[in-house]
Amino acid sequence: MKLGNLDPMKKINLAFLVLLLAMAVIAVKTTLLYLDLQPLTSNTLLSVIITGVTFFLGFFLAGTLSDYKEAERLPSMIASELDFFVNEGRYIKNSKKKFCLKRLMKNIDYIVDALMHDIKSSKSKFAIDRINEMNISIGEAEEMGYPIQQVVRLKSHQHELRKAVMRIYQIKRTKFIPAAYNIAMIMVALTICLLLLLRFDTYVDAMVFTGVVSYIFLYVVLLIKDVDDPFEMEEGSSADVNLRLLDDYKNMK
Repeated sequence: MKLGNLDPMKKINLAFLVLLLAMAVIAVKTTLLYLDLQPLTSNTLLSVIITGVTFFLGFFLAGTLSDYKEAERLPSMIASELDFFVNEGRYIKNSKKKFCLKRLMKNIDYIVDALMHDIKSSKSKFAIDRINEMNISIGEAEEMGYPIQQVVRLKSHQHELRKAVMRIYQIKRTKFIPAAYNIAMIMVALTICLLLLLRFDTYVDAMVFTGVVSYIFLYVVLLIKDVDDPFEMEEGSSADVNLRLLDDYKNMK
């Protein structure tokens, strides 16, 4: 099963896409230069507009990156909790020979598979159901006389596992304010239009300034859209959280 990616080629693809868009902007700028259709003249207002748009995009990017950084930690937290249950299950099996370790191990595998399904479907919560089914193994250990403090410890780790999965659901299904993203797109589009209609002192200044500013703004606004869903799990995404740790753990345990 393919679980997320941090493939450098995806980042290159995003950079190449933005490069093509920036080159298209430069081509339009060249055409307008040739036709002498540049009614606006450079003034201090230009720097104020670019500074404002830069601040606005930076504010948006910071808001999405906070969730992204948390999302990066969740797979390792989940793998750690699952590893605890594997080791604890083996310990219970050694002391309580009738304990059904196979059921617990299968349930752990099902949790990983269900989580991948939930991430892709965006609506189901099968992983939570599988986590709740661990109550069967915990109850079995308790009935066999497993120390009550250890049973409480098992339930505590089950709760932490449930919290981590629920947080993935929240990040996956909570989108950045659509209106705010639309404003960012409009601001970038208007800034690029302003640069296209602006008269520069030299041809080189026009090409370099228009190309660089367009590239940076387009890259940031597309990155915001990508980072907003770190569990997108799509081939074209360049900012998915790497879930390979869970798959590797499932195969190694």
